[in-house]
Parts: sequence; C-alpha cells; structure tokens
Amino acid sequence: MKVNSNKHLRNYKGYLQILEDFEVQDKNGNFKNIKRWVFYVTGFDKESNYCYVLKFNGTKNRIFIDNHDCILIDGRKYTRKFWNH
Repeated sequence: MKVNSNKHLRNYKGYLQILEDFEVQDKNGNFKNIKRWVFYVTGFDKESNYCYVLKFNGTKNRIFIDNHDCILIDGRKYTRKFWNH
C-alpha cells in the first residue's frame, strides 16, 4: 500500500479528519486508488482501553477503543480502516 502525501483536512464533529489517498492491489493484480476520511490517533493509554484523537482545534480528546480496535466517536463505532496514527 502506498499513501500519497497530497492530503486534505476537514472538521468532522469537532475532530480532525484527513483524506487519505492510497493505492491497493486486488486479487487479480490490478491497482486502484481509494480515498477515505480517517481520524488521527495521537497516542494510547496503556492502563485502559482509551486512545487520544486529534480535534480540529489542535487539542486531543480521550476516546474509548475496544478490543477489535474500533474507536467510539459521537456514539458511532469506527473500525481500524477509519483511523490512523
């Protein structure tokens, strides 16, 4: 997987999201570009199931992360493919 450095930012419910543009190869060997908005996790709390997600204003918010690496933001779960660190 190759991530392009050409990124766009947006404010999603107070959180910073980055539009990642990357290339994936399918099972037939063909490449295609995929774009996906992702949250940015700045770190993890080793004592509990929490991580820190970057807000649009530059601060961080402590967010629950479950055993399947899903984060919970504004009552909705986001799988690992929707956040990066």
